[in-house]
Amino acid sequence: MWYQSALLHGGSRAWVPANGGAGGGYLTKPCKVVSIQLGIPVRLIRKNPDKDAMFGNVFVYDGLYNVVKFWLSIGLDGKQGLFCTDLSNGKENCKVVCSNVLDDEFPPGMHPSTFPKAENMRGKGYTNPAALDPVKIAAYDSKLEYLTDYRRRRDVPAPKQIKLQPGMQPHDLVAELNRGCLPYREVTRNNRSHWMLPGSQGVVYECGPWSGCQLGTECPYAMSQQGLKYRLEVFKTPKCGWAVRTWDLIPMGVFVTMFVGEIWPHKELMEENAADRREDTYFFDMGKRTDYDDAGKYIGYTGQDPNPTWTTDAMLCGSISRFINHSCDANLYVQPVIAGHSDVPMASIALFSSRVISPFDELCYDYGQSYILNKLERCLCGAASCISNRPAE
Repeated sequence: MWYQSALLHGGSRAWVPANGGAGGGYLTKPCKVVSIQLGIPVRLIRKNPDKDAMFGNVFVYDGLYNVVKFWLSIGLDGKQGLFCTDLSNGKENCKVVCSNVLDDEFPPGMHPSTFPKAENMRGKGYTNPAALDPVKIAAYDSKLEYLTDYRRRRDVPAPKQIKLQPGMQPHDLVAELNRGCLPYREVTRNNRSHWMLPGSQGVVYECGPWSGCQLGTECPYAMSQQGLKYRLEVFKTPKCGWAVRTWDLIPMGVFVTMFVGEIWPHKELMEENAADRREDTYFFDMGKRTDYDDAGKYIGYTGQDPNPTWTTDAMLCGSISRFINHSCDANLYVQPVIAGHSDVPMASIALFSSRVISPFDELCYDYGQSYILNKLERCLCGAASCISNRPAE
């Protein structure tokens, strides 16, 4: 059924089943008359399972919508599909759900041997048996190890630790590292408060156990060290492979996830890529943002080679962030973060929200000018500002 927003300028559309499942959806005659013929909007409320909720579900009010079209359709319960209830195997604070209702490709990192038996569906994975090919199961190779932190190769030294000055308060030291200001601030909207990063910076120094702070990683100035706080889903798209969407409302300026993987010396990893032993799809250069100078001033894209010292490779080991796609109108941005050391070339790669992100929106970040100019043949992000829609210069 198509619903068109009655509130947003220009209207937005969403497809949802009226009474979904294998039996399909239907719209009763009174609803048809009221919603379509009389133009009276309906309230759209989404229901999601949540074991921590009082009744096992959480309901999200999406707004007022006009029903503009309807038809009979088989819901997700009746489709062929592959599902995993936690791709991280319990390593994240929130379960990382994974779904594929388009074909029979297994999500990277989920081996079919881990699927539970039909009589015991409390395991970490579920699949529609009709979608499985026994031959593919036997030959399947799980090509991803899920990580929540960086892994250094043996030839990669540990970063240089910050030396604490006697008598200095933890937050005073953090403010000094950030040019006199603490990195995050508390904001309150609709009687609810959260901590946010006011804007992107060349690099952010965080508090944490290293500073002697009594709050440790629970300190509000250690935001990126607190792990995943929003429920995310990896899902298969028709044109762009795997992608990530959120189940929760994500405020603007908050930490969402960290791009982690195996840290390589940049030069060595480029040699591996040139020899076709490593694919550069999941490479991410570490260090401060190149669109900021050493004094923290924004200078924009300079076109110069950043020449990084270290690069993260998430091809064989990584987190949910490796599935996040590029967009020319991204809702996430890259923010290098450092906690407990002073090695700027080895700054962690954090992803923060650039605006409020609604439930079920896909998460995307801009891969950068170098990616667009050198590696992107045609962008499929679909944004109005997409580079593929711009006239040739």
